[in-house]
Amino acid sequence: NSYEVSSSQLASGSNTLGAGDDLLHVNTSSLGQTNMGDGYDTVHLAKQGMSFGHNEAVNLSNVEAIDTTGYGANKVSLSIDDVLNMTDGDNRLTIVGESGDSVTLTANGSNHWTVVESNAQFTTYAYSDPSMQAVVEISNQLNAQVS
Repeated sequence: NSYEVSSSQLASGSNTLGAGDDLLHVNTSSLGQTNMGDGYDTVHLAKQGMSFGHNEAVNLSNVEAIDTTGYGANKVSLSIDDVLNMTDGDNRLTIVGESGDSVTLTANGSNHWTVVESNAQFTTYAYSDPSMQAVVEISNQLNAQVS
């Protein structure tokens, strides 16, 4: 099963979506615990000028993509811990958006994000600590700040 649902339609507390490719439109300021389940699952920022950071990331699991398109200048700010906690076992996240949207990826300690691939559409970053491996692919349409 695949779901397309808005956060305003979910019950307060804990929610689990389907085993298919789910799409969660985040259109509320608070988000309950949501397990996106199996499949390729996307969180879409569906509120004008929204910020998405640690407070939202800690409530999500099994996310493969964040989509910032369509609602003004959205901002995504994630640490390595946020990426590890909100993604599934392969710890890979794709962030798409449009001009005016921005992404900030931060590290901890002496480790950092490193560019491992760049093409016309995306720049891909890998985290440098062998004990915490993650990959984030960011659309070149977004303004990205990575440390």
